[in-house]
Amino acid sequence: SAMSVGSGAGAAACASLVQLPHDDDSFAMPSASELIGQVEIFCVDDDAINLMVLQGLLQPEGFRVETCNSGPEFFDVVGSRGYLPDLLLLDVMMPVMSGHEVCQQLRLLYPTTRLPVIMISANAGKMSIIEGLEAGCNDYVTKPFDRAELVARITTQLRLKSLWRLELDRAQELGLLRRMLPDHVISRLKVAEAEGMGVVDRHECVSVLFSDVVEYTSLAASISNEQLVSLLNRMFAGFDDLCDRHGCYKVETVGDAYMVVTGHEGPVASEDHAQRAVAMALDMIDHVRSIERPNADGASLQIRVGVNSGPVVAGVVGKKMPRYCFFGDTVNTASRMESNGFPMNCTVSASTKELLDADPSRPYDTISLGHRRIKGKGDMEVFTVKTERTDWTMALEHAAGAAAAASSSSL
Repeated sequence: SAMSVGSGAGAAACASLVQLPHDDDSFAMPSASELIGQVEIFCVDDDAINLMVLQGLLQPEGFRVETCNSGPEFFDVVGSRGYLPDLLLLDVMMPVMSGHEVCQQLRLLYPTTRLPVIMISANAGKMSIIEGLEAGCNDYVTKPFDRAELVARITTQLRLKSLWRLELDRAQELGLLRRMLPDHVISRLKVAEAEGMGVVDRHECVSVLFSDVVEYTSLAASISNEQLVSLLNRMFAGFDDLCDRHGCYKVETVGDAYMVVTGHEGPVASEDHAQRAVAMALDMIDHVRSIERPNADGASLQIRVGVNSGPVVAGVVGKKMPRYCFFGDTVNTASRMESNGFPMNCTVSASTKELLDADPSRPYDTISLGHRRIKGKGDMEVFTVKTERTDWTMALEHAAGAAAAASSSSL
């Protein structure tokens, strides 16, 4: 049975290696080849003659060879130097800790692909081999050593480890891409790059959301840079979680501004993208209520949020840090909805209102804030989402006051 890390001589010996949880992407320690550029084979055997034979066989093959006489000594050496060998040759019959016990302890820390172990034994019996494999070794060789067989088995395990690392790197690259690009874009990106073309899409209708912090300039001037970064990080981290919840794509953050898009998920737009954008907006407003504005006597942070729906052109921009960016009048108008909106409100355009009203369940009511002069667009009627979660009554009062002032000035 496998030994636990918490008991016995093996526990004390391998305690220095316990640094990270055991999983396939855990790199508590690098391998020797990653640090020194040469593959290292570590041989553990209580027989000094066997160690000399292994050195004589492996060093001419270009391997760096390290040796020790016991399992505890191996754990001490590796723990103190801070890196793993590329492969371990481990004798089965040793005092204090057998090879099987050493291997069992290693497998509590590192998978077979991370640190290949080849067991060495004078016993070539079937049961002995099975016992070694059950302990977690990758392969088995018997004494006396055959140079060709030994090198072939070592080379095979190193190739398998290299393939595992390549697959792991690809998985990590894919994970990074998924943080930057929508899934339907990633699958086309490599094909487009191979053909020397870009990824460009035309979406008939998406919903674009912008938010920014109310009185951000004065806020930034009144607190330290460290406080500002901490505040923005807390706010944006919450927004990122909300993107996952509502199936929104975070396009970018610039200063205090946050931009997301819904309805971009594929060639055919989802029917609920406006509803998801508004749900995202309301949750964003709820989130910032929990963030205290520094030097404001307990007052919470405030944001404005604007949403507009319509056609866009989208494409992958950049090489080192590619982003799926959106272009067109729909994006500009969404930004204007935000900048012409009111604190702690979700301001929407007529096109977004139409999509919300078309939903038979009518999850969101809107109320007109009248016509406002929108830069580059002229007069546009804008709406706010009517819900207890926003300060919509205050927005209505401000809009009415602004309309009265404009009417008075025109007389």
